[in-house]
Amino acid sequence: MKNKFIWRKSWLIIASLVSILTISLREIGFLESGELNTYDQMIRWRKSEKKDPRILIVEITAEDVQIQKQWPLSDAVINQLLVKLNQYKPRAIGLDIYRDLPVNPGHQEFSKYLAENNNIIPVCKANDRQSRGVSPPPNLSDERVGFADIIVDAGGIVRRGLIFMKSGENSLCQTPYSLSFQLAIRYLESLNIKPELTKNHELKLGQAIFPKLNIDSGSYHNLDYLGYQILLNYRSKDDLTDKITLADVLNNRIKPSQIKDKLVLIGVTDSAIDDAFYTPYSAAEKFNQKMAGVKIHAHLTSQIISVALGERKLIWFWPDFVEFGWIISWSFVGGIIPYLIRQYWYLLITETTVFFILFCGSWLIFLQGAWIPIIPAILGLISTSGIMIVYMGYQEQQKAQEFSLLVTEQNRALLELQQLLQQQNQITKINTEITTEITTEITTEITTEITTEITTEIPPEVTEETTTFIEEYQEKTAQSELLYGRYQISKIIGHGGFGCIYLAQDIQSSYSQCVIKRLQPARQDDIFLGVARRLFKTEVEILKKLGNHPQIPKLWTYFEENGDFYLVEEYIPGKLLTEELKFKPQLEQSKVIDILKEILLILKYIHENCVIHRDLKPSNIIRSSINNSLVLIDFGAVKQINPDFENTNHIDRTVSIGTKGYTPPEQFLGQPNFSSDIYALGMIAIEALTGVAPEQLKVNSKTGNVSWQNLTNVEQSLALIIDKMVAYNFPQRYQSATAVLEDLDKLKNLK
Repeated sequence: MKNKFIWRKSWLIIASLVSILTISLREIGFLESGELNTYDQMIRWRKSEKKDPRILIVEITAEDVQIQKQWPLSDAVINQLLVKLNQYKPRAIGLDIYRDLPVNPGHQEFSKYLAENNNIIPVCKANDRQSRGVSPPPNLSDERVGFADIIVDAGGIVRRGLIFMKSGENSLCQTPYSLSFQLAIRYLESLNIKPELTKNHELKLGQAIFPKLNIDSGSYHNLDYLGYQILLNYRSKDDLTDKITLADVLNNRIKPSQIKDKLVLIGVTDSAIDDAFYTPYSAAEKFNQKMAGVKIHAHLTSQIISVALGERKLIWFWPDFVEFGWIISWSFVGGIIPYLIRQYWYLLITETTVFFILFCGSWLIFLQGAWIPIIPAILGLISTSGIMIVYMGYQEQQKAQEFSLLVTEQNRALLELQQLLQQQNQITKINTEITTEITTEITTEITTEITTEITTEIPPEVTEETTTFIEEYQEKTAQSELLYGRYQISKIIGHGGFGCIYLAQDIQSSYSQCVIKRLQPARQDDIFLGVARRLFKTEVEILKKLGNHPQIPKLWTYFEENGDFYLVEEYIPGKLLTEELKFKPQLEQSKVIDILKEILLILKYIHENCVIHRDLKPSNIIRSSINNSLVLIDFGAVKQINPDFENTNHIDRTVSIGTKGYTPPEQFLGQPNFSSDIYALGMIAIEALTGVAPEQLKVNSKTGNVSWQNLTNVEQSLALIIDKMVAYNFPQRYQSATAVLEDLDKLKNLK
């Protein structure tokens, strides 16, 4: 529980710090370039919309300039163009060519015609740092003129459209209206749609409101937001409208239907004349990367009309608090993925999938007109994931080092216990030999006489009753005890030379059930108790850490009382695997494989933490009644505090912890390794398949390997795996649980 809390706390801290850092970088504009480039890519990926039939562009091409043999074009040519266009009754004509100075011949005729036709909108240019701008043709009011200024972002790309602007006092261009707005309004007014201002001083046309860009709109930061700006929503990279050339008009190569009731824009598309700009489409073009200014005006005009008529939507963005929440959410998602998924390949697949969902989801949202912060979200996702992976790797490394130190200390304590017990065994042997020589004859005679008398006087029934009485007495005595002032013993559920295992209730925790293991040291001298205490404490730390696995009981606490050591562990309700094997002595191969895989995954976990179980057997595996999973209990190292001599014929058994039949030879020699647990699990599999206890199996005298395949029908592929698990010589066995799992996964379905 504590470990989970630490992980959650770390995840929350890392995700929060990454969120703060990402938002801060965004607020100072550090991510603006990347966000704008992503915006451009989104624009390019969109499907081109149909041409706007309400607009016509009259291009002045390089060929037209060559035909006229001059630039700027004379006022006479411009006047001729306007007269020919106006005869076909367009809604309005936008002249995107500066006429601030006379260009003879034809200046007087041009000025007169311009003054008499209110549907012609010439252009001017507002002042900037370099100049006072460009004035409109003389003798025209500001309502008859539109400014041609185009806003350019850093990098020279046009992403915004300017609708209104207040020019400086010294500007030669004083109209507050853009050319695009002037043309759009003339079209909309013919449909009884007039401009209004809302309470928030925002432009309203029909039912559509045009929100004004401010200093930090969308992914912009410290935006030059002077004037009334909106995001320019291009219809396509080309062919926004139908196009004709100057020569087409002058030579009457046009049809009236091409012009009638349309908005006509006249402008230069000759690349030699510098009136072109980069757009979001430019990066994908090898040639003709720039778009003529007249086309950009046409895009903005089309956008204003389309939005006012409800045909298209403006590009919009979230309020700041929603964008912050979006970024924070993905930072937290990036942190929780490594927390939930630890395996490398699954983690990589999940991270890739989440990244794909984020990007594609953002793209789909953009198709609905919303410009959301993609780059900060991706940065938060990847950064938090990366930091969490590094942090978790560091924590795992630290954990592995701690486990390694604990295991080293455990082995050192076991070795010292071995030496102490060997010394005791040697002394015991010498004393036994001397005592045997002196007392053999006397003891034999006396014992014979006494035994005869006792046997004669006490019937067998009394002996059995006495034994039963003693056992009942011990259990009642155990139940009456209150250990550590809080644990009420319910019954004895196991015992051996090392001590007893009790089922108890914690009276200080709503009488919750727990398991208490009582470990009785073999000796009570200070030297032995000191080593035993060290072994006990290292085992406690190991069990605490291993208890984080859902299939290993959690260690609640531990204590020492009256010279004995106690472990208080989580109670796992269920049945021992021993009972399963008794109920059905020979299991199906598929069920045996399931048991193998489940236990191997637990062994993989403990082996990765440098821990050997040392006493793997059916009675140390519980089938949980809560979720039907197998739980591994009763790790063996701490039992060495008092070795159990019941199952061995060797008086000098020391650190050879284990159970006869399941324990490999190297473990009896005090040299267990990871493959020792694999051996024990293999013997469990053989017992499950054959119904024969391991100690009853025959052994090949030449190889030392057990013979078992003749006792059951088993697929050869599975038999080979089990044989390798229980090889007598441990170098011939599987050296890791992972290797066994890989081979088991290759098996086809076995019944």
